[in-house]
Amino acid sequence: MRLKSLEVDNFRVFPNLKQGLDLDHNVVLLYGRNGSGKTSICDALELLLTGTIRRFRGVDDLPEVLINARNTEVGATLKLETVKLDTRKAKAFLKVRLTSRSEHP
Repeated sequence: MRLKSLEVDNFRVFPNLKQGLDLDHNVVLLYGRNGSGKTSICDALELLLTGTIRRFRGVDDLPEVLINARNTEVGATLKLETVKLDTRKAKAFLKVRLTSRSEHP
């Protein structure tokens, strides 16, 4: 499997607008200032690929930590596009929607 693209919306440091990252390269370098979202991108990939984020193992309410703090009324959405290594035609999409407890009546 090869990672093709990642889309985040209202996740961690990323505000409530869809932001995409092209991952379809032999090497992807994440470079930026502290607090710019490098670790958040890794968190998004880990959550989509494993269903959890290891560094947040002890957190009871994971969506509370992962949804952008400036816009807690709206949930966070993550989308990962992958392709099979043996054929560039087969695609798969993984999508996760996180909602806070305040979104549920």
